[in-house]
Amino acid sequence: MTLKYEQSHYDALNLIFNVCQRLAFPMRTFTTACLYFHTFYEKESNDESQHSPSDIALAAILVASKTEETYKRIKEILQAAVIIAHPELVEVNISEEERARVVALEQSVLDAIQYDFCQRPCMFKMLMSIGKVELGSGRETMNAAWNALVKLHFKQNLITKHPWIYLIMASLMHARTSLKKSTSKELDFCEKVFHLDMKMLSQVKAQLAAV
Repeated sequence: MTLKYEQSHYDALNLIFNVCQRLAFPMRTFTTACLYFHTFYEKESNDESQHSPSDIALAAILVASKTEETYKRIKEILQAAVIIAHPELVEVNISEEERARVVALEQSVLDAIQYDFCQRPCMFKMLMSIGKVELGSGRETMNAAWNALVKLHFKQNLITKHPWIYLIMASLMHARTSLKKSTSKELDFCEKVFHLDMKMLSQVKAQLAAV
């Protein structure tokens, strides 16, 4: 994988994040769109020269908005993307060619996920539930954990390969460590409540630290 290819994927994931924010999608739509984007590029046939990552990102948002019942028309998604790239524009016109290109890729995304809409729960909602309610984490820790979980969505090998609970607990523990706070409570919760594989959790934490 070339550096140019990696950068184009990072830029596409940033596009997903920014479009979702601009259209006021809930975080579950962002989570699902990232998962669909990564799943698409997991397939061997989807090589780096075949499609524009930004187009796949927009198609992933379209499919995710339907899956999560937060539907927006393709025109709205495309307009948001253009405004993000060119905030100076007063009026945004979307051509039929642009619309058709992304709509065609919607089918490619659906094929990649094999029409499996029973995806993981919204990790951000679960993060708040576990961190704030179960563990009593304060605002500073939760803000750091939230930001860490956003970063995790930019890593294909983490999002598609590990159960959601490992990503949430790794984010919480990473936040505590970065703030120079003890993680003993989180570790105890991982072992006694969720019975997690601590070796796998350590691997996720290490990869998060490298993001």
